[in-house]
Amino acid sequence: VLLSHLFDTEPDWNEMEFLIKWKGQSHLHCQWKPLTELQNLSGFKKVLNYMKKVVEDVRFRKSVSREEIEVHDVSKEMDLDLFKQNCQVERIFAGRISKDSSGDVTPEYLVKWQGLSYAEATWEKDVDIAFAQDAIDEFKAREAAMMVQGKTVDAQRKRIKGSLRKLDEQPEWLKGGKLRDYQLEGLNFLVNSWRNDTNVIL
Repeated sequence: VLLSHLFDTEPDWNEMEFLIKWKGQSHLHCQWKPLTELQNLSGFKKVLNYMKKVVEDVRFRKSVSREEIEVHDVSKEMDLDLFKQNCQVERIFAGRISKDSSGDVTPEYLVKWQGLSYAEATWEKDVDIAFAQDAIDEFKAREAAMMVQGKTVDAQRKRIKGSLRKLDEQPEWLKGGKLRDYQLEGLNFLVNSWRNDTNVIL
C-alpha cells in the first residue's frame, strides 16, 4: 500500500521516498523508502503502478475544473484519514509471550485495527502499542474473568461427577413414564461416559 500524494507536476522519482506498508505487518510499521531500496523487492510492481497513477493524476488535474480538483483532493484526504484510522487499535483478542534469539521475552497481542477486518489482525509487541494501554487492560480483564468463570465451572463439574453413582432404578426426578431395563442401562452408559469425559453415541 502506498499513500497517494498531490502533485501538480510529475516528480523526480529519484528524489522521492515512498511510504510502504509491508505485507503481513500493520500500518503501524510503514516505512519511508527511496526508489533505489525498492527496485529489487518482489512487490516493486506496486510501486511502478503507484508512479503511473501519479502521472495520470497530474494530467487529470491539468484537464479539469477547480471544483473537480477539490472533489478529487477530498478523496485523497479521505484516504489519508483511513490510513490514520488503520493505525488505531480497535480490540485485542489474544496474547502470547514471544522469545527472541537472545532469550529475552516480550508480551505480544493480536490486534484488530479500526477499519480493517479480523483477517488483517496482526501480532504486536506491547511496546509498539503502548499508546493503546486501555485496550490491553480490557483484554487482560476479559481473560481474568474467563479464567475465574472456567475454574468455577470446572469445580462444579468435578463436584457433580464425584457424586454420580450407578442407577439401579429410575431416578425420582425423571417423570413421564417408566424406563425399561435397556433404557436404564443406556442412561448409566451416558452418565459414566460423561464422568470420564468420553464422547459417545447411544
